[in-house]
Amino acid sequence: MDLAKRAHQVNVVDNAERTVLARPVPPHRFAQRAGTLPAGALVAMESCSGAHQLARRLRLMGLDARLIAPHFIAPFRVQGASGKNETNDAEPGHQGC
Repeated sequence: MDLAKRAHQVNVVDNAERTVLARPVPPHRFAQRAGTLPAGALVAMESCSGAHQLARRLRLMGLDARLIAPHFIAPFRVQGASGKNETNDAEPGHQGC
């Protein structure tokens, strides 16, 4: 997932890494949506100030929340429309994630 002020871009994949869901979710509804995930589901997000607090909440819900260090994401910020944006960042298999 990728965090943003107006919407969190969420991509859900199955064990075969096939996309099951790809959509933006308003931040105030994210906890409700995350509550429907199976216990132990992996939730990966870029590390930022808000991500730490969100990761703690997700862990309390029984999810495996992991943060990706920003220096692994930074090289993709200068690639224009095909590089860093919320949708691409959340895409499974995107370079840097």
